Parts: sequence; C-alpha cells; structure tokens
Amino acid sequence: MRIRIGIIFILIVLSMTILMGCTQNQNVNLLLNEKNDQVQIGIGGQYYFEFNKDQDNWSFSGVFAGRNNELLFDSMDGSFYRFSPLQFNQENPNTSFDDLIEEINVIQNEDDIKQIEVKNSQVTMVLTVDKNSHFIERSFTLNNQNDNYLADFQLSFALRTNANLIEREYGAIATKDPGIAFADVPYAFPAIYTKLFSADYEYNVINVVDYINSDSVFGKMRKRKVQDQFELGVTSKSGDFKQGTYQFTDYWSIDQEDSSYYELIGKAASKYLDINPIPVDDIAALSNLVAPSFDLIVEGLYKNLTDPRTGVKTHHGAMKPYGYMEDFGAGWAESFVLLDTTKGMLRYALTENDSEKIAYVTSLITHLTTNHGDGESWIAPYTGNDAKSDEYFLHHTYANRVFGNNSSGEETGSRVGISGWKYYDMLANLADLAAITEDEGVTEGFLKLMPFLNTLKLDNYVQPVAWYYDTRLPASGHDDGGSAGNASTWAYIHLMASTLSEDRGSYYQSEGLNSLDYANSMDYFNMTAMRVAVKPVVLGWNVRANLLAYDLTEEQKYLDQAKITAQGLLSFYYINSNPSTYFASLGFGYADLRERWEAYLEMAQSIWLIAPVMEHMKDFTPLLDLFYSASKTYLYAFPINGNPYGNYQRVPGYDALDGYYIPFEFATGVLVDNPGNEGGSQSAYRQVKEIYGSGEVFLNYLMFEANGRAVNPKLLMLNLTGAYNSFDRNEHSFVFYNPSSDSQSSVVIFDFMEDGNYEITLNGVSIGTFTFEALNRGIVLNINARESIIIDVKKV
Repeated sequence: MRIRIGIIFILIVLSMTILMGCTQNQNVNLLLNEKNDQVQIGIGGQYYFEFNKDQDNWSFSGVFAGRNNELLFDSMDGSFYRFSPLQFNQENPNTSFDDLIEEINVIQNEDDIKQIEVKNSQVTMVLTVDKNSHFIERSFTLNNQNDNYLADFQLSFALRTNANLIEREYGAIATKDPGIAFADVPYAFPAIYTKLFSADYEYNVINVVDYINSDSVFGKMRKRKVQDQFELGVTSKSGDFKQGTYQFTDYWSIDQEDSSYYELIGKAASKYLDINPIPVDDIAALSNLVAPSFDLIVEGLYKNLTDPRTGVKTHHGAMKPYGYMEDFGAGWAESFVLLDTTKGMLRYALTENDSEKIAYVTSLITHLTTNHGDGESWIAPYTGNDAKSDEYFLHHTYANRVFGNNSSGEETGSRVGISGWKYYDMLANLADLAAITEDEGVTEGFLKLMPFLNTLKLDNYVQPVAWYYDTRLPASGHDDGGSAGNASTWAYIHLMASTLSEDRGSYYQSEGLNSLDYANSMDYFNMTAMRVAVKPVVLGWNVRANLLAYDLTEEQKYLDQAKITAQGLLSFYYINSNPSTYFASLGFGYADLRERWEAYLEMAQSIWLIAPVMEHMKDFTPLLDLFYSASKTYLYAFPINGNPYGNYQRVPGYDALDGYYIPFEFATGVLVDNPGNEGGSQSAYRQVKEIYGSGEVFLNYLMFEANGRAVNPKLLMLNLTGAYNSFDRNEHSFVFYNPSSDSQSSVVIFDFMEDGNYEITLNGVSIGTFTFEALNRGIVLNINARESIIIDVKKV
C-alpha cells in the first residue's frame, strides 16, 4: 500500500524556474496590402483573401494560395458568404440576407497584427492575422431584425474551390470517416483537415471552428463536391432564427508544405486548444465520488478479475468478455480478453512488487501458452490450406467445450476469419508478456506462433484488414495501399520476436522493419483496422513499433515518424467539452471512424501506447492536454453502482452488479457527439461492463499515479516508465505538466522506491539528491503556466 497524501510530509520548496518556451517561434510573415480598388490580407508566401472594387462596388475575389499565388477558392459571384433564398424568403423579402459587400475598412495594420472589416447593413466580417499563428480568423456578426427560420445549408460560410485549378480533394470532417460529406459541427473536434490537389500542386487546408463562441444555428459542416467545385466549411442548420445578433468565428490555414495528415490533425488540435483551452479548474474539481483515484480502483478490480465468474475456471483458463455473464457456466470466453487483462494485471503486480500477484497472473499466461494435448490447447497447429508442420495458431474463443478461430465476424461473417486488429493485438500483447515475464514457456509459446503469422502478408508487406482463415487470402481492406495500421502491429510483433528469438532474430527484425517502412510510407487514412476504418489503437502500435525500431537501429527516421503519427491520435478524442452534460466526454473518443461510441478499451490503450513518445515531444501541449483530461475523466467509467441506466432487458444474461470495478464498455453514459444511428445510442446506454477492457485500467494507474503523483489536481504527472516493458525500480521518468493558464505549485510524491538515495533532475538539470523517505513524503515543485518538465529520478 502506498503512503497516502494525508501522511505528514517534508516540504522542500524548489524555487528553481525552468523556461520551456512551449510556444514555438512561428516566423509568420503577415500581409496586408491596401489600394483604392483592392485589399489583400493573409500570410505572405502561404495565402491571402483578396477583395476588389469595380467603380463603387466591392466584391470578394477569392483566396489565393501557394508559391504562385493561384486562385484556390473562387467566390464567383463576389459575395463574402452565401445566402440562398427559399420561397418563403422570396415572398417575405425582409427575411432575406444580403451577401454582397458594401464597405471595407482597415482596422489595424501593425507589425504584429493586421485586421480588416468587410460589411453590409446586415452582416459584418472581420478578418485578422497575427504573428503568433499561421491561421486567419474570420469573425462574422449577423444582425437579424426579424423572426425567421433557417434551413440546413441555407446560409453558408463555406469556401468553394476554383474549378479550373483543383481536381481532387481528400480529407475529413474531424472524427468522421472521409466519405462523410456533411455532419453536425463536431464539438468533439470542430474542424476539417484536408488536402486539395491540382495538376501540379498539393494544398493543405485546415478549417477550425470556434465552437464555444459561435451560435448553434450555424451547426452544419460540409466537405463535398458541387459539380466541379469542392465546398468546405460551416453552414446553417434547420431551426428557428429569432430576432437578435448572432456570431460565428472560424480559422483557416492553407499551405503547400510537405505535411502528412497526422501533422494537419496536430495543427488543427493545437489551434483549437489555443482559442479554447481545456477547462482545467472544472476538470480538477471533478472526480468519481466513490472511487476518486485509479489507486483505489485497481485494488478492487484485481479482486473482480480473480472472481471465478470471469470464466477462468469454467472456460479453459480464459475470460469472458463481459462481466459477469449471469449463468456461471455458460457464455463464451476469449484469449483476446485474457491477454488484455493480464497485460495490465502483470504490470500492476510488478509495480507493486507483489510476489503472490506476480505468480498468479503468470500462471494465467502460462496456461494459455502451454501444450495441454490435442484439442485441449489454446496454441494449436494451423488447420487451413497448405498448412505446414511448424505453423501454429492461437484460438480466439472457447464455448461449449470447443475452441473457435473466428476473430473477424465484422468482415467475414460466419466464415472463419482472422482480424488484423484482434489477432495481431493478441500477439503483440503476448510478445510483451513474454518479454516481461522472461518465462521460457511463455516465450516458446509466442515464438511457435511466428511462422504462421509471418505468412500473413501480401506483396511489399501490404496488409488487409482481415484474412480468411482457411485460405490465407485477404478478406477486406487490402485495396488502395491496404491497412498501414495492421502492417504496424505486424511489424511490432516481428520486432519483439527479434529480441526473443535466438535463431531467427535477424530475420524477424528485417521483416519487422520492412513492414514498418511500408506502414510509414502511407498516411493517416490508411491506418485502418476493424470495419475497414481508421482506428486509434493501430496508430498507437505504429508509434510503439517506431520507438522499438529506433531503439534497435538508432535510425532517427523512426523516432521522427513516431512523433508525427502520435499527432493523428487527436482526431479521435474529445478536445472540446460536451455542451449538454459538460465535462462527461472530455478526454474520451471514438473506437474508430465507423464505431462512433466511446469504447473504454480503445481510448485507454491508445494513449498508453503513445505515452513513451512524449519524452521526445514534451512541448506538444495538445497531446499533454489529452493525457491530463483522461487522467481525470476516465474515472467516470467506474460509477461503482452497477448499471444506473437499468438496461438489463437490453442485454439479458449479463450481471455486472458485483463487478463494481470493471469499466463500462461505453463509458460516458450520454448521447454525445455521435447520432444514435452512428452508435451513439450505445453510448447513452453504457451497455455492460467489459472485462476485455479491464487491462487498460491498470495501464491508466501506471500512467497517471504509479511511482509518482502530484497532489495538486491541476497538474499532470505522466509516468513514462509505466508505459514501457521495463520495471527497473531504481530509475523512473515523468512528464510533469501544467495545463492551466496560471503558475502552479504542488507536492509531488514518489512511491515504490527502493531504500537509498536518489538524484532528481528537471530537464536534465540536477536539483539535488534525496533520501527514499523524503521522496515518499513528497517534495514541492513549482511550474509555470503551460509548462512541461521531464523529471528523472535515479538511484545513486
């Protein structure tokens, strides 16, 4: 048991100030050209909005961009927004809006800020650029003088491309699949990130909406093709439009840099969090009243997972996916579930240095990898076409005393298939467990699976989303470059095998690097997995694979790619709060772009997988904001009161009333940013408690509380050591982060240290040597607003 906060501690006040410089130098070239008949405003060398005057009439000419100042967005009719009158408006002219320009004024033309006003009698638009950003701000004020009604898309702030220049568009409304042409403005991440392609050039375009300061009547977002033009941006949504003043604000960035979609996502998130920072005061004040910390939750969860109702005694040592299925002996169990839970349970036991727990969890893993004889073993010979004597397969399910192999019903239906997410994820977890346990039997079992896995590859290491078991032919998701996500996980497994195999290590490393190089040559929208959709977990495995490749080869390109891919993870998560229930969804996100509900496993596993890269990108605050939010709001997955929504009739046969500390499958419990027909209704029901996501609870504990924690709830202590496979108790690393806009001070307590003396360094600068007892009592650290510090603790 750790020393709790209430114990008297020694305060060692450290007045040292370390300047981080979290805001990068933008080197922005602001542009404002004013003539009698022309005004241009934008970012020099990137883009500018142009307005021209013909006699007494001003018009919006469009947006010019790129090295050659090509007309990228074409106004065509000269209007600075668009209003499409319906029959009602034609019959009642006082309900229409004038979208033509009457007047343009320069408001500011300073070195660090430039601003113009474009207006008519009803609508004013202010365009602003400043030296701290590559984005241009558009702020609209509409004076509606009559009670009115707006239809979907009737009033539009969207921009349309020049049909003579742009031939193709590919991107997404944030959190959506690229095929979605319109949607409600996604408050989870209110943005569009896309690329526009001409015959000669590629343009990166980002549109970020100020959701907080824009009226909800402007609630539809479009990303569609209209004849030969592509339309991007926000429009009205259907509803009453009462008399009054309305606001809409958005931001645009355009460039021709060689940027990946991962980087566009990162830039969009950075901009949104710049204009609407996370509400630190409110998040810090909220918690689960019964289980206020992961420390308490994992103690209870461990007991829940040792309960025989999980299936370990009745289902050949595996666990049931949901807790608990009411009929003790019925239901099915999965190796996927057992490997998910044990990956967390073992790391927790090792961190606690609890020999009894270590022995018990190791026994669960060794049972899975041990040969129990024909028809009784989880690892068994592959039985499909052209099977070879050295090819073994890990069964997926156990029900009615029979093993099953189908892990990809979403892609192959009743025909037995191999899910590139579920099957590969199992083997990646098993590889880690073999390395952690250093158990010969576990390692042997894992390596037995490698010859068959190694055959699951197409030409040039292309991967599908799923395979057919009997033929080893691709079942889905292998077109257009295939699944870079599955190629990443496949690569990670091979790289781990290279560290565990004595006779085939060099071969597995070569295979892993080849697959990873292919995955890295693709971009965000190829990071697909289950349901042929971009999935956050496989982005996490890509980051892990690149970090492992960097450790093995010391090639900088792998570390660089890990930092790039990590930014793409922001596309799945709520970086803005729920406007209806407030902070319930902040920090959560989607299982994938087509499973639009907040699945606890995917959310927690994905951020744990990328956590180690934060040592190398500690100044990238959008991801640190995500980690901070998750450290507080993931406690919402544990109400510790059974299912408060009473949906037993929805899923009869499931009894979670005793599994208090097992997380809900869909943790928010509200209908959030996803409509019911996209999976949102499942979020609202919470569904049932998922044993198969319980391993991630221990990972949350390892990231956010184990080894070190800040008493001040407004601060993040991200435990980097807890995200690795190393359990060296003499050395630990953390990212200490202040997400708030004010300087903070906190007692920081370091737990589970061996007896002795430890040196602490902040960003590589030693602040002294401390005794084991002093670290357990706590030291005081000061940290500036929005600052991040790498803390290293090493035994001397």
